[in-house]
Amino acid sequence: MSATVVVQFGKGADSNALVKIELDGAVNLDASGTEKTTFEPGDQPVFLVHHEPSLVIAAVSCSSGSIQDLGMVERERSQRMQWQELQSQELEYLPSGRPTITWFGNDAGLSVVGRTLTPSGVVPAVCDIAMVIAAHQYRLIPPDIVLAEEEDYPILIVVTMEAA
Repeated sequence: MSATVVVQFGKGADSNALVKIELDGAVNLDASGTEKTTFEPGDQPVFLVHHEPSLVIAAVSCSSGSIQDLGMVERERSQRMQWQELQSQELEYLPSGRPTITWFGNDAGLSVVGRTLTPSGVVPAVCDIAMVIAAHQYRLIPPDIVLAEEEDYPILIVVTMEAA
């Protein structure tokens, strides 16, 4: 089985706003506890939708099977950032609270507003940023089908975002 995820923006949604959709590595695990990134018939992959507060999820639908809304979850994320000069940069995710910053050498003295980090200290600088993010969690429940070896069954998942 293969799945494609498409994000569409409706009713006043800013298509430049942050929306991230990814598999939930905390629950998509095989028998040995290793994160799964490929799925077989019968598997029910779980995915996350993380977005800016200027947006709301209007709908999550699929071409075959069904989608189960599992509610909100928090997950840990990290990102390494580098500054060659005193210019703002954005995080890949919107932190739920104050991120933890670990510097390697020079300290660029960051201020954090939303996803934007603004340095005011010494550059060049490098740091790791650990943060907790909030995301909506969904489960894809594919149809009950039997596939022959090398046969594929594609599923399209559409996430519709609207203005909050």
